[in-house]
Order: sequence, then C-alpha cells, then structure tokens
Amino acid sequence: MRKLFTSFISVLMVFGLMTPVSADGGNTIVKNGNQITITISSAHPDVEFFLNDSGEDVIVRFATGEPNETVVDADDEVIFTTNGNIMDGDFSVNFNDNLRNLPEPVTLNITLNNFKILNNDAYYFSTWNHSKFNQINVNMTLIGENEISVGGTWQGRNALNVPAGSTYKIGGNGSIKLTGTYAIASGGTVYVTDEAKLAEGSSPISNVTLYNHSNNDSWGKKIELNSIAFVDANKELNVGDDYQSQINYEPSDIPDDEKTVTYASSNEEVATVDTNGLVSATKEGKTTITATSTIDPNIKATCEITVVNKVYSVSVTPSKITLPTVKEGYDPQDPEYITIKNTGNQTILLEDHGANPWLIITLDKNTLKPNEEAKVSIKLKDGLSAETRSTLKGFITYTSEDGNYRDHARFEVTYEVRHDMKYVEAKDATHLEDGNIAYWYCEYCDKYFKDGAGRNEFTLKDLIIPKLTEHTADGSGWHSDETSHWNTCECGEKINEAVHTYAWVTDKEATATETGLKHEECSICGHVKEAVEIPVLEDTEVQTPETSDTGIVGVYVSLLSASALLLFVLKRKYKKIG
Repeated sequence: MRKLFTSFISVLMVFGLMTPVSADGGNTIVKNGNQITITISSAHPDVEFFLNDSGEDVIVRFATGEPNETVVDADDEVIFTTNGNIMDGDFSVNFNDNLRNLPEPVTLNITLNNFKILNNDAYYFSTWNHSKFNQINVNMTLIGENEISVGGTWQGRNALNVPAGSTYKIGGNGSIKLTGTYAIASGGTVYVTDEAKLAEGSSPISNVTLYNHSNNDSWGKKIELNSIAFVDANKELNVGDDYQSQINYEPSDIPDDEKTVTYASSNEEVATVDTNGLVSATKEGKTTITATSTIDPNIKATCEITVVNKVYSVSVTPSKITLPTVKEGYDPQDPEYITIKNTGNQTILLEDHGANPWLIITLDKNTLKPNEEAKVSIKLKDGLSAETRSTLKGFITYTSEDGNYRDHARFEVTYEVRHDMKYVEAKDATHLEDGNIAYWYCEYCDKYFKDGAGRNEFTLKDLIIPKLTEHTADGSGWHSDETSHWNTCECGEKINEAVHTYAWVTDKEATATETGLKHEECSICGHVKEAVEIPVLEDTEVQTPETSDTGIVGVYVSLLSASALLLFVLKRKYKKIG
C-alpha cells in the first residue's frame, strides 16, 4: 500500500491542491494489469484519492463529471498523462486526510511532457505543494517546455514546495519555468542532472540545498567530480578469494550516472577484476587494480592487492599442564590456563570443545585473526572419583570462516583425584559386637583399603572380626562383695565368679611403744577387708641398742685377734726358710 501512496502523492505534487470545480468530459482512469493510467483531456479535471469506509483499499476517481473509479492495489503504479497544455485554470487533486501521515519516506517517479499550469492572481491556490503529506522524494523528468505558475506574489505561494527532509532529482532534456513568490523553497534538497534547464523568467530559489550537475548554468554553478579513491587502498587476499572493491567519490553527491569507472589489473595472473570492480585472486603475488573515471580519464585511483596461500595453524602454550591434586567430592579449584595462538594467515573460529566428563574448559574468545590469542581456562569438575583417568588428551576444534577447513588444537592435562581417606583403628570383638582389624575408609566412594594410598582394596567382610559366642567382660573390671568377686558381660550376665583369695598386707609395723596396722586383700580382684591392729611388742621381742652395740664390738675384737695370730704364724715360717 505504501507504493500506492507514493503514486497518489505524485499527483498532488504535480498538480497541487485547489478548490474543486466540475471536471469536463473526456478524462479517463484505465487499469491494465498493475498499471493505472489517468488521462486528462479537459481544462478543469478534479481527481480524488481516498480510503474506503473500512480504512483499507484506496480508490482513485474523478470527483465530478466522470463515473469511473478503480481500486489501487499494493503493487500498482499510477501514471498521469495529458494530451496538451492545461491553460488558465484550476487543477486539483484531492487527498483524503487519512493519506497524510505515511509511515516512512517514499520516492515518486514523475514525467512532465509539455505540461503547464498557468494561473492569474485569482487562482492563487494552485501550487506544487506536498508539505502536509510526510516525507516524499521525487524523481522528475522534464520533456519539452513545462511551466508551473501560481497566483500573485503577494499570496506567498511557491511554484515548488520541497519540505525539509524531502529530495527532488530533476533531470531530462527539457525545461521548466517556475514562477511564484519563489521558484523552489521550503528547506529540502534539489539535485539537477542531465540537460534539465530552469527557464528564463523563473522566480529565485530560496532556502533549499541545490546541487547542479547539469551541463548548463541556468541552475547555478555545476558540481564537478574532483577525485576518486578505493575504500581499501591495500588488500590482502587468499588464492581463490573474491573481493568486491568500492570507490569513494569527491564530492560524494555527484549524480549516479557520473559515478562510473573502468577497472584494470596490472598482473592478471595474480588477480583479475571485472567491470563492476570484483577482484578474483588466482595466484600468489602482487598486482595493482586501477580505477579510471569515465567522466574524466585523468581522475584515477589504485588498490594494491597481495595474494597469499591460505595457512591455517595454531600453537598451544603450554601443551601439557598438571592440575592440583584433589580429593573425591572436592569443590572446583582455581583453573589453570593455556594459550591458543593463531599462527596462520587466516581468521579462524574456535569451536566448543564439546562435553567433557572430567574437565571444565572455557574460552575467552571464539574468533582469532592472525597472531591473535585466546586464553583457555581448564579445571576439574567437582564430584570426580579416584578412578577418574589421570591423563587426558584434550583438544579444541578450529575452523575456517567458511567452514571448509577443520583441525584441532591439542593439549594434555594430567591430574590426580585421591580417595578422601579416614583411618579406623582396630577393635576387639565382644559378645555383643563385631570387632575389626585396622583399615582405611573412603566415605565418598564407600570403599575399604588396607593402606592410606588406596592401592589395596578389600571388602567389608575381610576386615570384620565376628562377635564372640562366649560371654566377655565388658571392660569395667572386677566387681566384688565380702565373699567373692566376678566380671560383668556386655549382656549383663555375671562371669568368672569366685571366692576371694586373701593375703595379709602390713600397713604399719608394731613397736614396743606403738601398735601397728594390717589388712587382708584379695590377690585376684584387690578386694580389701577392714584393717586390724597389731599389738605392741613384748620385752623379749625387743633388743636394746646397747646389746646390739656390744655384739658388734665383740665381732670386731675376734676378727682382730684372728688376724694377729695369722701374722705370727707367717713370720715363724719365714724365719725357718731363711
């Protein structure tokens, strides 16, 4: 529907808004396929465009005097023609207000062929004005002599109203005379191309940006091409690559028909270039692509092309890493890092390495240009068991941008996951409970080992000492009363019961002046009877210190007498020998 609005507004722009008058006969609206032709043969036609009651279809018709009308579809093109000049009269095209606010700017293609609107002061409403109908851009072609004249200058009417935000491109080999307060005004932009002329007697141009690219100075000074330049002055390509070159023009607003160049390659064995500037690299080497303006052959630009073979390669540093040793059921530790560097001459894409049952691998970037690096973090997943393999051959896939090349950046990760061992001491079996030998136990994997390193596993039945079938003492020692002693089993039953075996134990010796103490004590359980007194000693049982001393002196005297006698005998024998 937007294309239809464009066509409708072209009518407004060509003919302006005027007070409707009755139309003469001979005007027709004919639809042939997607083309609607409106032929105006009377001097006072009145054309209407409006939305139907549902606000959907747009209908075009002559307001009075002509019964025919047609619905304009979304892909239709509306063309206005005339069989001659429209002289000295009002010409109106009425737009329903629903068509005023277009959702976005539109472009209209209009041809004026010996078309004239000539008004005296009485018909000052005639104007080329679409300022109420959003942003509209117009491509206008002039054929023959054309003229748009509006009412007296005191009414403040302009022949062409080009609102700010709209653009007119006026071309063709004809002319147009524009009279009114101003020939063109309202703040938009006007491009003049080809041989289109502003006829003598036209009003001045005000408050528009005018670009004159024509070969005459009726619109002012012509804008000429000053220089051209490749967007990329140097380009490196791979063998087999295509590159669409682009040209910048100075000034940038010259018309499209002046934006034409021819292309040439200085070494077509290395790279060729077609008429549209598409460069195709065929062989390693260098060549220069030259663009020459068709408007001025002295204006040229060059682009240096270097063609290389594609090289895809990477380096991995370090290629082997060792992660910290962890225990089963650990929390993730800080990662270790490796670096992947693009050592080729092509941009590569690093792909997701895929799911890994042991490692968490994270890339800080996925696209590497030549000599760029990616930082890769690697750490163990949590919850791994000690059976997890300790050396992993890892890799990250890299590809060319087009996906035609594929390889792997390889690395090796070594790590150790140890059992979370707990030492369990040996325990004797009892009448009520099993015992066990000493062992190591990993709570995470629920396994039993003979050693703390977890190298020798054994089953639970191998370490259990079955509970005893006989009663066993509970470890609380002997229990006793005055006559016997016994142990208690864990089950509460008495065992090992026997009468005491008493022996006397002296606590204090008696003397001639003081009594002593002694008690009976069981040699098995240590049960002690109450102590009893030892009476003082009788006189016959007591030796005084003097008696004891005299006896000792007598012994000394006897020893001395025996020594003297022995010495006397030895002397007598010695004399006889001598």
